[in-house]
Amino acid sequence: MSSSVRDRQDSELVLGDRMNYPYLIGNQFLTIQKMLADGYTTELEVRDAILTLKNLVPKSWVDAEYQRELLSVSSKESVDERPEFCGRKFGPLPENVREITVYDYFGLLNAIVNLLDRRGFITKVRLREIMDGSHFDSQKELAVEDP
Repeated sequence: MSSSVRDRQDSELVLGDRMNYPYLIGNQFLTIQKMLADGYTTELEVRDAILTLKNLVPKSWVDAEYQRELLSVSSKESVDERPEFCGRKFGPLPENVREITVYDYFGLLNAIVNLLDRRGFITKVRLREIMDGSHFDSQKELAVEDP
């Protein structure tokens, strides 16, 4: 196969053809599960893995319920970034204080799981036909009687 044909075929592929996105999300869930099962993982590493999973969720998947759950598991904290010397901070206060969002990380993980479940990625509804006992006899039902 010539290189120009291969280049044309590659350019016709979209990102969805190249990347298995459900695999990436599933892999991140497995990473978090392994970290929680391992006794040597720090809280910071688990937090970063959960934030990575949050950042993997596309904006198009986000719904109002997810937004409400995020608000319930997040809080704003002020961080003082003034220099510290001998346990005391010094310098002007207003310029060095910033607000950050802090999450209850297991609540955040639960919110992501709920979102994926609402989107149908975790559980799948299968429709089944159930027989109620009435049998259809095609010959009798469709027979036309002459008057």
